[in-house]
Parts: sequence; structure tokens; C-alpha cells
Amino acid sequence: MKCPFCSGEISSDAKYCDYCGSEITNKSSSTVINVTNNYFKEEKRNKKSLIIAAGTVFAFVLIIVIIVVVKNVKTKPIANSSSVQVTTSVIQEDKTNANPVRSVVLVDSIDYADSADFENALNEGLNLEGKTVTFQVREFHPNSAFGYNMWAGEHLNFCSSTHPNTKEGDIVSVRADKIISYAKSWIIYYTFVEIGD
Repeated sequence: MKCPFCSGEISSDAKYCDYCGSEITNKSSSTVINVTNNYFKEEKRNKKSLIIAAGTVFAFVLIIVIIVVVKNVKTKPIANSSSVQVTTSVIQEDKTNANPVRSVVLVDSIDYADSADFENALNEGLNLEGKTVTFQVREFHPNSAFGYNMWAGEHLNFCSSTHPNTKEGDIVSVRADKIISYAKSWIIYYTFVEIGD
């Protein structure tokens, strides 16, 4: 007798095919054979599970890559900037207020005297990484999605992973190290600067 599904040779009293594993059923004395297609059902189920597992692994790896890229946004070094000196000074900690220490880069001059001109230049498509700007901190958001955020205008966010030791109303000067356009706003990672001697 042959298996009606895979045509493998089986004995006439077999309940399962030795080749494909399908269940063989004989009804009364007739030779009508009912095959339940277990083998191929299982194979389809296995393929579906494999596709789901591969998709899940791909999504997981993609999420990990995105997290690593976002956390490793590094600042670019300034190339050919004539206004920056190599000298670095440090503002010492104020013991009465327990303010954090911050590094300050000495520069010869400030490129943009206010945030409005700086933002206009960004909106015109100029690359302002490495340029300096002086602005008033209009709002300070210590828990923004981008870290400590000194808001200098509706679309101008100066962000840092460390507390900048500033408050609303302060006038600060910074060098734009990394600029990102995000949701119709500018996210600027910076270094504080002062005019050197």
C-alpha cells in the first residue's frame, strides 16, 4: 500500500506513514484513506515561527543600534577656527552655592552677538558648528529630552548632559559644537566660552 500523501510504501495496517508522519485512517472495509496533514501543518507553523522570531530579533537589534547612536552623539572638533585659542580656564566652584565647576574655552571674539542672528543664520542653512554666540537664557529646563536645556528662543535650545550652572535671565556665551535640526527646532550642544586676553 502507498501513502496517499507522499506515495511512500507503507504496510496496509499502518496508522502513520513512516516517511511523512501523516496519520492514515481506514474507514470500514473501503479503501478510503483520510490523511491528516500533520507533517506539513507543522512545517508551516515552524516557518511562521521562524519569520516571527527573525522579525523580533531584527527589531530588537534596530532598537539597540538607535539607542547606541543617540547616546554616542559626539561633538566634532573645530577645524580652521581662527577665533579659538587652545587655552582652557575653569570657573572655580562657589562654596556658598555649591555650584558645579564648568570648563570655559577662551576665544578672541564672539561670532554672533545675539540668539536672533544666530537662529536666522541657522535657518538660512549656514553651518554654524564651531561658531560662538552670546544669548540670554529665557527659560531653563533641567529635565528635557536632550539634557539640561537653556532655551534662547522659540526654536533655539542649547543642551548639555551636565548642569550649566545658569538660570533664567543669565547672559552666556557658548561655542556651538554640534547642531541638530529636530522637530522644527535647533538642538545645540555647546562649550562655554569667554573673550581671552
